[in-house]
Amino acid sequence: MHAEVHGEGTPVLFLHGAGVAGWIWRQAASEVRDARDGLQTIAVDLPGFGRSAESTYPGADATVAELSELIRDRGPAVVVGFSLGSQLALRLASLAPDLVRGLVWISGETRPTPFPWVTGVGAGAAAALGRVPALASRQATQAGVPVPLRSEYLSDLRSMRVDSVRRSVDENQRFRAPVTIDRYHGPAVALAGSLERRIVRESADRLPELIPGAAVEVVAGAKHHIPYRFPERVAAATLGVLDADR
Repeated sequence: MHAEVHGEGTPVLFLHGAGVAGWIWRQAASEVRDARDGLQTIAVDLPGFGRSAESTYPGADATVAELSELIRDRGPAVVVGFSLGSQLALRLASLAPDLVRGLVWISGETRPTPFPWVTGVGAGAAAALGRVPALASRQATQAGVPVPLRSEYLSDLRSMRVDSVRRSVDENQRFRAPVTIDRYHGPAVALAGSLERRIVRESADRLPELIPGAAVEVVAGAKHHIPYRFPERVAAATLGVLDADR
């Protein structure tokens, strides 16, 4: 699993969603490091995506096991996850709470989406069509990818494995919050865009039921693109979780 690591100190692990890669965190991670000394940001490319595209996404259990090994010797990490990454973050916190000192949970879901197989098939088709330049550019526009990041987004569309997209999205849509999340007692904050799907907004509102004391922030005007369209909100939430852990 490729990881882009900057700085030394308390680890902050960034987990992207399906169909993108670690580049979505570049601005947010930079703002976190600029605001505070003694932090190490780690933005991974999950298996099947970005610079880890040569491997197939193996499922949540295997991915969380690999993430655990990545941070085990670095010390407990603040884990920042988006969409699929937010659900991996919840799994990590429930299975290895000693490795997680804080959670920033962005645009995830805590219950299954109706007819998840439809979304999985559609995502696989979109990934295949993304290899057509004109269609890929249209997808970038629809996803709200800023112009400076579009070359990486388009490169990812060309290299990602369709089976990885289909499997990760299907798993994402079938996700249920782990019952063992009550093992985690650290700080947490949920971010959701005001224009996101209802299930995403409702899932954010539910996070305090799963993690008592968790905060919920609605990002006005945001769709499913908070990490790269509102990096300052991600950085502020991450720094807030770090402060709460002191």
